[in-house]
Amino acid sequence: MFQHDSSVEQSVGGVLAPVSLEDFFADYWEQKPLHIGRESANPFEHLISIEDIELLLSTHQINFPTVQLSHAGNAIAPEEYTDENGRIVSNRIIERYYAGSTIVVSFAHRLNANLMALCRKIEKSLMMRCQTNVYLSPAGNQGFNPHFDTHDVFILQVSGRKTFNFYSSVTRFPISANRFNRDVHAIGEKTEEIQLGAGDTLYIPRGFVHDAVADNEEPSLHVTVGVYPVLLHTLVEEVMQIAQESDPRLRRAISQPLWLQNEHPTNTIRLIKEVIQDQLTESAFTEALERLRDEFVLDTTMDCQGALSASATTELIADSVLIINHGSVLNVHSEGAQLTLHSFGQITEFKEPLSSAVHWLLQRDKVVLRDIPDLELEQQLALAQRLRLIGIVGVP
Repeated sequence: MFQHDSSVEQSVGGVLAPVSLEDFFADYWEQKPLHIGRESANPFEHLISIEDIELLLSTHQINFPTVQLSHAGNAIAPEEYTDENGRIVSNRIIERYYAGSTIVVSFAHRLNANLMALCRKIEKSLMMRCQTNVYLSPAGNQGFNPHFDTHDVFILQVSGRKTFNFYSSVTRFPISANRFNRDVHAIGEKTEEIQLGAGDTLYIPRGFVHDAVADNEEPSLHVTVGVYPVLLHTLVEEVMQIAQESDPRLRRAISQPLWLQNEHPTNTIRLIKEVIQDQLTESAFTEALERLRDEFVLDTTMDCQGALSASATTELIADSVLIINHGSVLNVHSEGAQLTLHSFGQITEFKEPLSSAVHWLLQRDKVVLRDIPDLELEQQLALAQRLRLIGIVGVP
């Protein structure tokens, strides 16, 4: 059971507001681009700034490909802005920026706390892997030629303006093995032009050919949020993995390689159909989804902010006030007497009487430790400490 609360809608609201998640998935997801204009507000101005990129280049030892350069129509070899060890040479980056190149910071959420917080909110809301890249383009310049992405993206315009052009050619649901190749994929005629201003969101489904040009008046700074859902073929592969663990028919060898047989492999085809029919059950899909969910949870990054502060090491007592951090809870699953709590980067299991106590805590925002029901004080203290260590509760 996935525990959904009102904060899920609110947490992604900065990206999709005022469009609801329900309307987004019904009308736009994997179907067509969505532009959300915000002339009077900029929910993204706090995420990152040009000054933050200057600070990054000034204080970090960065290697390619964490920072890259791109200039539409002109390939820029990393050797032109890195040293012999692959480290970024900041003054070369700056020189080429003023010559028209776009600065790209890849996996920027690993370097910026605001972007990591944004990723966590999106991961909690959508239950999809998330990453961010940052693009700083000089005025009037273009970082990339027309192309499509192999994952869905949300463009969050932080400052400046940028015009996105869309083209008639669409590749349906490409995956990473089907990356855009100008020699293979057609671009087609331009079909739409969307100008983004500061605070705007643009959703682009994978496979939609597009490019973007910064406004002539000022630089453009935007964050690209890439999301990675579980694809149908991945789910089927997981079901088949479960099947081969329990069904010895799938572990048999083909006695004679099919490509050496003179006759049509009727018996082999019949066997495969029988196995698939037997194994594609609701319980198998449920188990496969649970495995993929656990894999997603463990792939997220734990939020350690506050874990080493004075409040985190304050001794817990019966009168301690506990603040429940619902933002760190990704999923709650109950089965019999066991409760499984999924938080960023962790899976924690509780059995009775602790499972009921955890369920009770998750229904509240703030409690006094001694009020946790059906536990002795020693158990209350141990549970609170355990939840504090994984970031689910804190003390003021």
